[in-house]
Formats: sequence, C-alpha cells, structure tokens
Amino acid sequence: MKINSIMKSKLIVFGLAAIAFMFFVNDYALVSADKVAIVVALGVDKGTDAPYQVSAEVLVSNMDASSTGVDNVILVAEGDTISSAINGLFLNTGWYPKLNFCDVILLSREITEECAMDVLSFFLRSERILDSALVAIADTSAKDILETITPLDTLSSAAIEKISVQRYLSNADCATTMLKDFAKHYYDEGIDNIVTIVKPVKLDAKQSKSETQTTPKDKFQLFDLSTSAIFSHGKMVAEIPAELTQAYNFATDKIQTGNYLVKEVPSENPKEKKKFNYDLQIKKHTQNVDISINNNVPQLKISVKLLTKVADSTENYSILDLTTSTTIPKNVLKTAEAQLEDELYSLFKLTQENFSDIYGVGKDLHKFHLKDWRAFLFSQQDAWQYMKDVDVIIDVTIDSLST
Repeated sequence: MKINSIMKSKLIVFGLAAIAFMFFVNDYALVSADKVAIVVALGVDKGTDAPYQVSAEVLVSNMDASSTGVDNVILVAEGDTISSAINGLFLNTGWYPKLNFCDVILLSREITEECAMDVLSFFLRSERILDSALVAIADTSAKDILETITPLDTLSSAAIEKISVQRYLSNADCATTMLKDFAKHYYDEGIDNIVTIVKPVKLDAKQSKSETQTTPKDKFQLFDLSTSAIFSHGKMVAEIPAELTQAYNFATDKIQTGNYLVKEVPSENPKEKKKFNYDLQIKKHTQNVDISINNNVPQLKISVKLLTKVADSTENYSILDLTTSTTIPKNVLKTAEAQLEDELYSLFKLTQENFSDIYGVGKDLHKFHLKDWRAFLFSQQDAWQYMKDVDVIIDVTIDSLST
C-alpha cells in the first residue's frame, strides 16, 4: 500500500511538472490570447522593392467587449528573404504569429517558373509550419487569391482546401500536393511534381440585400482548380487540363470513388450519326506503373483497370437501360478505353517535351536497375533530358460492373 501511494505521489508530481514545462515553452506562455495572430495561409509573390512579397491570411482574436468572435485580415510585407518578410508582417501590429495552423502555401507563377524550392526551403526548415500544408499556384498573384471574397467560406484558403479535396474525391482530377511531397519529389532522383493552379472565377448569382451592402458584386468570386502544372527540376514548365490530371491519378493512385466522363460515343445503330456522352461511375479501380530498362532503353508501362456502371448519359434510355445501369454497351466501353489511352499518352508526350519525370522513371531505375541506369545516363549527351528516350506502353481496360 505504501509503495502504491508513493508511486501515485510521484505520478502527480511528474504530471504537474510536465504541465508547467509545456506552459513555459509554449508560444502562449509569454503572449496573451488577444495578441496572438493565427496564420492559416501564406502566399509568396515577387516583390517591388525587395525580392519577395509575402501575404498572410490571419485570424485575429478580438477580445473587445463590444465584439465577439474572430476577425480575419490579410497582411502584406516585403523582404530580402521569406523569413524577413514574415517577420515584417507582424512588427508593426504587435501580434504574435502562430504558424502551426498554416494549411495552404500559395506561390505565384513567377516564383514557380524560376524555382519553387528557393521559396519552399524556408517552409521546410521552419519547425512551426506543418509539412502537410497544401502547395498551390496562384494564377494571378498569391495576394489577389488570398484577398478574394468567396461565398464558399469566410477564409479563401479554407475554400481552396475544400475544393481541392472535393474535386479529388469526386473526380480525381485535382492535384493535392503537400509540402513534404513536393520536397521529396524534388530531391528524389528523377521525380518531378504536379501541382494545382488556383484561378479566380466571377460568380454570376443573385445577392441578398445584406450581401450587396457589404460586398460589391464584382468582388464575389469562386475558385477554379481544374488546371494543374507539371514541373521539371523545381520549375513549372507546362499546364495540363483536368482530364489529364485525372488520367495521371488513375495511373498512379488508388481511386476509391469518382466518375469518368466519356465524350462523343457513336451510336450503336450504324444508320444514326448521333454521338452521346456517358458518365461512368467508378466502382473498382486498379493500376500499376512498371519501369524497366531493356537494351539501354528505359520503358514505362502504365496499366489502368476500371470497373464501372452508368451514372448518366445523354442517350435516350429504354426502360431496360434504366434498370440495368451495370451493363454498359460495348461501343461505350471501347470509346472509354480509347479516350483514356489517348489522355495518358498525351500526358506522357508532354512530360517528354518538357523533361518532366512525374512518373518517377529515374527514381525506379536508380533504385532497382542501378548498373543499367548509369550505363544509359553515360550514353546520353545531356543526362537531364533522359525522358526523351523513354518508351511507353499503355494498357487500359474498362468493364461494366455486370461483367
């Protein structure tokens, strides 16, 4: 009994000591709650008077008796480095920046066309910013995107996160690249990144009187994340549409849900010259990317298999069609396979033309076929452009659920 009571006393002491330690080392130990600014997103543009302009979307706790809740503001500052610009954001406000909640990092086109890692290196070094933050490209400028007023959410960064996740889950046509993934692909041999581009889109909708009084109609906007960018050695080199992003995700990721839109399917009746669109719901998805080297030639084999049912179609339905959506006409399946093969091949040609190894050809060859890989690189005039000599084999199988 004595031993148990002593152990309990020790546990209580250690617990109190741990709580005290966490309090004194925590950011809030020396800063009152009304002085803390929670940074939820950071954007980086080219500066006017300095190399970098950093914009921060900030939640500020308002402790005034006449106010309740939390206000959000956009702070902007320039600096010779990203760190100095972030420090400059808060020097004149008296707020203490809390960066642990930064979930979105926006980079302008200018930044990504030079080298994204020059900027992202700060975020990777920082212990206060999560490696799981979403990396995205601002089509206009990072500052403009963060300042955009959207009816989707109080915070523009939160709206971007929601749209990217929903697009990925619904259609798998959005690139959701995290900070840690971008860095890993940059430093791995022969891997390049694919990152979503955020474009503001004007909202054509009626507004209530209260909205009209607070926000001009032309300021209300949505975000379009249907375009992605592929990178080569840390630089953005080309844009790809949503269907090619979807094809890439089909080839490299495990898709649990989503639809695949098949366009211009010819009628089964040879007398009809009509074409229809079919939306196929994915029920099962398997994929494989195999990389090898034969006779000093790298070879990329992409295999995609989809098990689907009809979600919708522009073709006139008979009662039998409506009750058997798991059976898909052969001409639809044939058109779907040809379309996806063409999309995968188009994406591969883009990677060849821009020397972007988003499939990780170099990484796999370096890891599993080192001797042949080195011999191949030695035979190249420019080892950085090895993608131009890669052969591709694409195999797509799309079946209906009933089979």
